Amino acid sequence: MSRWTVAVQCSDDYADLADITWPRAREYAFLHGANFISWKMGAWYPHGGWTRPEYILSIMDGDPETEGVFLCDTDALILRTDVAIWKRVGWSVGAMPRPYSAAFPYELWGGMTFPSAGLCVIRNNEQGRGFLRSWISLKATYLGHPWEEQAGLYHLLGYDPDVLDPCQGKDTYVSKTPVSDCTTLLAPEWHATPKNERTVPHPRIYHATGIAHADRLHRLSAMAAETVVQ
Repeated sequence: MSRWTVAVQCSDDYADLADITWPRAREYAFLHGANFISWKMGAWYPHGGWTRPEYILSIMDGDPETEGVFLCDTDALILRTDVAIWKRVGWSVGAMPRPYSAAFPYELWGGMTFPSAGLCVIRNNEQGRGFLRSWISLKATYLGHPWEEQAGLYHLLGYDPDVLDPCQGKDTYVSKTPVSDCTTLLAPEWHATPKNERTVPHPRIYHATGIAHADRLHRLSAMAAETVVQ
């Protein structure tokens, strides 16, 4: 019987965060009958964020039987473990419904929707693998962009990665793309962050993005101590 895979990765400078978040991710995987895979990359190197889609695809190549991969960033802590995130990725609507092949939790920031490259659920099927290959192919286009692999993800989902200032009050969504029809977004309960935490009272995952490393360490340590695996 095929199983999902929960995957984590980090460079050396995030090892202290991994000590906090990886045990929870491992417990989450085992609780829901999933595989758990971790990868310590060593020293961080420029443009290392592009390893995210490459890592997911390599897991699928190494285990063709896995049903899909949930990649959870090392600065993200799973707080509520009762529901497997992949079970929230349902079916598309239309003349020919099909399972979504990719899902991304999003945060609301300045009235705009921001999917996260650091928390993604990708099915191991033709559409899911095609999505990953398309994402990786954009590396040449967005290498060096301020948002790097996140910009490539926005491009694939039909957003304009160069219009990302929420202070402008602009919606970055432009149009559908060939792969966006097989993707969906998951509500902010799956992606509380320092920016939106006041509007997400009982998050399932807290992603400590956009703050100093010491603050990340402090917040995640406190949250891990306050929550237990259900």
